[in-house]
Parts: sequence; C-alpha cells; structure tokens
Amino acid sequence: MSPRTSPSSTPPTPKEPVHYRGVGGKPIKITSNYLQLRQKKGSGIFEYEVKFNPPVDNRDQRFKLVNQHRELLGPAKSFDGTKLYVPKKIRDTEVTVQSITITGENVNVTFKFKKQKDQGDWDMIYILNVQFNKIMRTLQLVQHNRNHFDPTVAHKIPAYNLEVWPGYVTAVDMFEGGLLLQLDVVSRVLRTETVRDVLTSIFKKYGAKDFKTEAEKALLGTSVLTRYNNKSYVVDDIDFDSTPMTSFTNHSGQTMTFYEYYEKNYSLKIVDTKQPLLVSRPKKRAQATQGVETIINLVPELCLMTGLTDAMRADFKIMKEVGNFTRISPELRQEKLLAYIKRVRDNPEAKAHLEDWGFEVCPFTMPLEGRILTPEVMCFGNNYRETVTPKADWGRAATTKPVLTAIPVTKWAIFYVDKNEKIVQNFCKCIQQQGIKMGINYSAPKPVKLANDRTETYLAKIRDAIIPGAQLIVTIFPQMRTDRYSAIKKLCYVDQPIASQVINLKTISNEKKLVSVVQKIALQINCKLGGELWACQTPFEDLMVVGIDVYHDKTSGGRSVAGVVTSMNDTLSRYHSVTVIQQQGQEVVNALAPAFVQGMVKYYEVNNRWPKHIVVFRDGVGDGQLDTTAQHEAGQFIRAFQHITEEGKENGNGNGHGNGNGNGNGNGKRWSGKLEDLSRMLPNSYNPGFTFVVVQKRINTRILAIKQAGPKPIYENPPPGTVLDHTVTRFKYKDFFLVPQNVNQGTVSPTHFVVLRELGTEPAYRELNMPVLDATDVQKLAYKLTHMYYNWPGTVRVPAPVQYAHKLCDLVGQHIHRVPSVELNDRLYYL
Repeated sequence: MSPRTSPSSTPPTPKEPVHYRGVGGKPIKITSNYLQLRQKKGSGIFEYEVKFNPPVDNRDQRFKLVNQHRELLGPAKSFDGTKLYVPKKIRDTEVTVQSITITGENVNVTFKFKKQKDQGDWDMIYILNVQFNKIMRTLQLVQHNRNHFDPTVAHKIPAYNLEVWPGYVTAVDMFEGGLLLQLDVVSRVLRTETVRDVLTSIFKKYGAKDFKTEAEKALLGTSVLTRYNNKSYVVDDIDFDSTPMTSFTNHSGQTMTFYEYYEKNYSLKIVDTKQPLLVSRPKKRAQATQGVETIINLVPELCLMTGLTDAMRADFKIMKEVGNFTRISPELRQEKLLAYIKRVRDNPEAKAHLEDWGFEVCPFTMPLEGRILTPEVMCFGNNYRETVTPKADWGRAATTKPVLTAIPVTKWAIFYVDKNEKIVQNFCKCIQQQGIKMGINYSAPKPVKLANDRTETYLAKIRDAIIPGAQLIVTIFPQMRTDRYSAIKKLCYVDQPIASQVINLKTISNEKKLVSVVQKIALQINCKLGGELWACQTPFEDLMVVGIDVYHDKTSGGRSVAGVVTSMNDTLSRYHSVTVIQQQGQEVVNALAPAFVQGMVKYYEVNNRWPKHIVVFRDGVGDGQLDTTAQHEAGQFIRAFQHITEEGKENGNGNGHGNGNGNGNGNGKRWSGKLEDLSRMLPNSYNPGFTFVVVQKRINTRILAIKQAGPKPIYENPPPGTVLDHTVTRFKYKDFFLVPQNVNQGTVSPTHFVVLRELGTEPAYRELNMPVLDATDVQKLAYKLTHMYYNWPGTVRVPAPVQYAHKLCDLVGQHIHRVPSVELNDRLYYL
C-alpha cells in the first residue's frame, strides 16, 4: 500500500512523553494548578486475576466472597468482579483461600498475579481518581456532575434569591511531567426558589390552558437540588397525574404516600398536597439490573432550582453580584487550592485514601517557566503601524486611524418606527462623522419610517428597498425580539442577499455613549461589506488557515450546523465562509471536507496559486474525542486534497494552469463542486503541508505568574502572549497552553492547543517532503490569529477563524436554519 493511500490511524500511546516546545520570547516565572503525586518507594499497583471454584456468576456475591479476606489483601483494593488491584504484592504468585456464601457453602477463591502496573497506566489513573472522589466524601463535600461543593460555606445573595456554593474539581492523569493532580476552584449558583414557586408563577402567567406546555418548556432537562439530602437530579418528565398523596411501594415492600415518606424519613411536612410530581430517570449505568427502569419521583416543593435563567444572565446587576463570588483573583485562587491540600493532608481519614495506595500529594503547586511572545505589530490603512500594548488593546487606533480596506457606503437604507425619528437622525449624523476618522465614507441613508413595529411591516418595506446596487439594510428595533430578528436575517441572508445590521434602539439612545457605540457599528458594517480593519505582520507565505466549529440545533430534529471559514490572503485579513447543515443521518465530518475544499478553490481563485501549507483550527472537541477526530475528521480533509491530486494524475490534466481569469480551471468554467472536476486545476505533485489543531477553551488549567518569589509568593495574571508548553502538557499529544487575553477581574483562562496531525512528520508521508511548521511557528500563528477578530479591537480567546466559524454557525443554527446565499460567502456578514 503506497503512502498516498495508507489509512490515517492514531499512533499508539508512547512510552515516553511527546515534547512540543517552541523557542524565543521572554522567560517568565509561573505556576499552574497542578500538584505532583509522589509514589512511595517500594509501593505499586499489582494486578491479580480472581477465579472462583465452584464458579460464581452473581457479581455482588463475588464482592462479598473477596471481602472476607481483608487481612490477606490489606486495607486498599479495587475489584471489578474479575480483576483485583492491590498496592502490595500478596505473599505468593498464586494464592487460594476459602470463602463462605450466605447459604453456608464453601467457595475456593484463587488470586493469580498477572503484572505490576506502569506509572500512568489507565488502571492506576482510574484508581487514583476514585480515591479523590472518596476524599471529597470524607471531607463532606456534595457532588454535582463531576465537581464537589461545600454547602456549609455558601455565599448567600438574598436580594436575588441566589446562593453560590464554592467547590473543587480534581483530575489525576499522566502528563509530560509525570503523574499529576489537576486541582481547580469552581462555583455553583443555586436559586433559593423552589420548583413549586416556578410552577406557581407559570400558572399565574399562562393559566390552566397552557400550564402543562409551559411547565415542560421551563423544567424539562433542568437540574434541581433536593436540600434534604443535597443531591442533584435532572428533570426528565412531569407527572401531572400524581401528587404527594399518591401511594408507592418502597424497597421493603411497604405501601405509603409520598407525604408519609418525607414525614417519616426527613421530618418534612409537605404543604401543597395537590402539586404534580417531577420524574427523574437515572442514567442507564446507574439503573437497577434485570432491565427494570428506575424512576425517581420528586416533590417540587422540596426541590431547588439550579443555575441562572437567561433573564438573570442579561441582568448586569445580578451578574455583577454573582461575579463577586465566582471571579476569583489569582492570589485568592492559589490560597484556596493550598487550603484544600492542607485539609486533605491534615485529615487522617482523607490522607489514608492515598497513603493506603502508596501515594501522597505534594503540598504546593509546581514552579514552572513560561515564555512571553513578542508583542504583535498591527497594520492599519495609510501604512500606519502600532505595537500592541501589554493589555492587548488597540481600541483607540481602531477608531481614530484609517481601516486597512474601506468600503464606501453609498447606497443604504435605515428602517425605524416613526416615533424614534430623532434618535435615528442623531445616529445617522454620528456614523457619517465617525466614519471619516476611520477612512470610511458614509453617504446619507434612505430613511424608511414604519407605522408600527410588526415583523410583517419590516419585511414588506425591506423587500421594496432591496434594489440593484443596494449595499446595506439597517433596522432599528424598539425592543429586541428573536422572531423578528430571525425573520429579517433570513430575508437578507437567504432570500434576497444583502448586508444587514440590526440595532436595538436602547443601544443608540444614550447620547453620552453614542459615539463609542457608533464607532463599533461602523467598523462592523465595513466588515459585512467585505472590508478589512487591520492585519498582523506575518512571515508566513502561501498559508491558508481554516476555522471550524459546529452548532447542534435542537429545534430542527437534532441537525447540526457547521461553519468552515478559510483565509484568503497572507495577512490573514480576508476570509471565505461556508455553512454546512447536516441532513438526517449524515455525519458532520463527511460534510466538512467538501466545504474545506471549496475554501481551497476560493483561495486559488483569489491568489492564482494553491496554498503551500494548510493549518486547520477545530473548536469544540473534548478530550474523549481527540483520537477519533485525529483519525476520522482530519483524515477526511487529508483524503480530500489527496483524492484531488490522484484524480489529476489519472486524468493527465494536473498542470494547474488557469486561463488568467482567476478561476484557474483551464477551460473558462467555474468549479462544478465535484472532486473529479477540481482535479484538473491542481499541479501534478501537489503536496501541501497540513497541520490539524484542536482548540479547547473550556478547560480547568490555570496559569499564574509569580510576581514575587519567597516563602510567601505573590501571584498575578500572566500577560497576554504567555506560552506554557512543557511539564503540565499532555503525555501523548503535541500541545501547549496560550494566554491570549488580559483580564481585569478574576483569573485568566488559557487556551489549550492540541496538534493532532502534522502530515510532514508522519512516516507514511515523509517521502513526499511536505513543508512542516515547527512548534514555534504554530504558537506564533495561534497568537497572531487571536488579534484578527474584527468584532473586538483586542485579543480573543481563540484564533479569529474559529471565532468567525462560531458566529456563523450560531447565526444559522439559532436564527436562519437554512444555508445562506453563496453571494455573501466572501464577507463577514454574520458579525
């Protein structure tokens, strides 16, 4: 099998850690929220095979038989019914002992030694994670999902009926620096209102007719907390036919009502005996055996709501109050981490969970050294250059210097309700004045007054205004309404393609803030019309970067919407965007490859040459999906352009010469969308470099700069551009952490970059001499791209093409539900 056709496969887990280190930049002393797990000399984890004679099929019975030999096995063990793990070797290689069943029968139990586990082996990691769950229970912390919280020190916010529970998240894994514990501080927001309170308010608002429908909308899928035992449940259904007076049979065979059950077991008297019951169905692995579905009924009056509503999230005052407890400074975060470790080490029972397995946790986080990348130089119009400040902000330059490429706005219309005319006039005057400062010429718009703010009125008037040569439709909403917003975006982006800007009246009503608001709108409009705002100085030539994100649309039968955004020039300031809507039963990965190839074709049409190197940044991939993504998704992209080249060779038409008109297919026709037709456009031996990078932003890693060393160090947030690419990075992946932003409150969250595929370094492709970007290049490229998101004059958490893809698929998935017109693909119309 030739290297060309060899299947993409994930390499096996290496015995040694994979290094991926860049060079250059300024060194910085840092620490991270990782602690070493020290293994005591002479200890280990030993695997034994367990056999029963006569055979015992019942798993629970096997556990009871093994538990009769604690003196032989010691205080710590892990048994799954077949394999036994212990921290100390049993005296002989094979030992047979006798156990007694409940009925008095003798069973011979044989423990046969298999092997000692290597440090970092999956079974060892699993056992250690189980021990930390036991430690949490010993410290009387309450579990919710995978995190643990301490309700005894909850922060109450009575003004908004909220509580914030502080807690911890732990994870043991094998990293480049060995076996480490990752420990972070987390928070959980609870509402002090009960589910019954929510049901009552729904009944008052909608009445009996729509009560059931609205109650299900509000509650199904939400998580609730039962304060009598501090347990969390997901609401899967509402049983409107049952009440607290409904009878059930408990595990002892007694029949009683729910009212009687709670009074007897928890001394709780239920007030409302007519409220419906909530239904929670535990996950399958937690359900009873023998195929019987476990159903838990909950009384709304005894359940608290968790999390914040959308209305709460939109309330600045509430979020500020909550943020006082959830946004923790680097100094306080480190203090809380070390306090937890001290608590574990000082508690004999908690400490024993680790010591019994021969481990202890280090009392301090690891001292590390990072690098601060060189600040970027931003390029604007009229050859203006500005070096980015330590806070990674160039807002002043963005609004006072000419944009890189300005699109004059000469033919546009603005739609508003008649009574808001004065505010709209001020807006139009302001945008013309501010546009001049940024080098953007705004002519006077065509004003369209509306008699009312009905959606039909807006749509009718907009249809009339979309005439040949029209560039832009601006609509002013008295209040933001999702249905009206969706209808207008669908009209302007699908039915009659034109740039659309929707503005909330409240946003432009405050005269003191009008100038800053208008500046942002003016820049946004320039992007939507195909303009460029700024660029980074970049040494990369003939490089195409790709950003991919996927939105799962729950309202359309579970379809997924993917955004694929590809760069079109060396300054990474122009992009081509393609939307892919997954059809029923279709894998998203299969739909991404044609969209990716479409971006390659567009790159050729613009530059009259093919990219020499392609770097794909893929968002939304969790740790459990990395190997699958490397093999299947990255493999789809690789096979896409390889198939094109192979077809070109077979057809003998792979000379790649265009006809000078920009579409490069040698016969004056545009690409049909078929790979076999595209093959004629490519050079005879097209082997571009290919790098596939996963971007993870929802991570628990934190990086703290050591401002002052010593017995009592002082910590602060590291500056933007800080890179950490060793010790706490993954054992079997090429990866690094990048701090792209400056934050004024709380602790900054780094972004995790995992390089899954580099074709030029893989044995099957080495003979093709593909170009390879080294670790330094990828790190610099990632940081440069965090400067290129045009909706914000500062750095963002992910590379710009990823953020663009996120905005694109969110717009389509939430509002349009259809593929936008191809006429808009060369513009950032979704900003």
